[in-house]
Amino acid sequence: MAFNLFCRIPFGRIHKTNPEIVELARKLLRSPGSVVMKMGNLASFDPHLRKRGVKGLRNASKLDAQIWEEFKVAPREILVESQRLLDAINRPLELPLQEEGGEEWTTDQRGEDKEALVKTRIGQRIFRDTILASYREKCCVTGIAKRELLIASHIIPWRTRLETRLDPRNGLCLNALHDKAYDHGLISVRPDFTVAVSERLHKAAQDSEKLAFIVQSEGKKIQLPEKFAPSEEFLAFHYQKIFADSAQS
Repeated sequence: MAFNLFCRIPFGRIHKTNPEIVELARKLLRSPGSVVMKMGNLASFDPHLRKRGVKGLRNASKLDAQIWEEFKVAPREILVESQRLLDAINRPLELPLQEEGGEEWTTDQRGEDKEALVKTRIGQRIFRDTILASYREKCCVTGIAKRELLIASHIIPWRTRLETRLDPRNGLCLNALHDKAYDHGLISVRPDFTVAVSERLHKAAQDSEKLAFIVQSEGKKIQLPEKFAPSEEFLAFHYQKIFADSAQS
């Protein structure tokens, strides 16, 4: 559960007066400081934080290391399970399971279908929270900071590879317009973290000044997140497969 909060709370808000941390500590019969310490222990394993000079705490346990290693191998399972644990202590047992949108699960749904849909919705929710928190709720290309306009964009598309769906290293925080362009391969982010704009979009911009908002991103370096830096391998996949295929079509 502490790992869940570490993912979803921007690094600068991890402190013992944060309401989410205070509430988790209360329900675990621990002090807020102990939850913060656990989150600091987990932070010590993030290579992106170490690269930025943020070392986290040094008294991490073997269990902390085990959780981080399991997350590296199976981020989807760890994130979904952590959210389910949080939901379990935050929801009275007698209430029906309810997900975003207010939909309740009916008794005539097949168990496996229900389980799959629950995992998908939980996963989508925590993926969005994690990506927006990592990028300080700002579009990494334009700096737009209006949460309602921000999308947790998948680098390798959701449909393409199961194991990367909920991996925070497979996410970029983009505004809705850049997200749509990215999804269709009209723009990409190179492994050196610079933006590439397709020739098709450059040509279209010649007849539409409004497209300059996207085209002017060419060559611009994205703002990197506080944690969970985008994987260069995943960026290369999008740039070489999705962006390249779009440029040729």
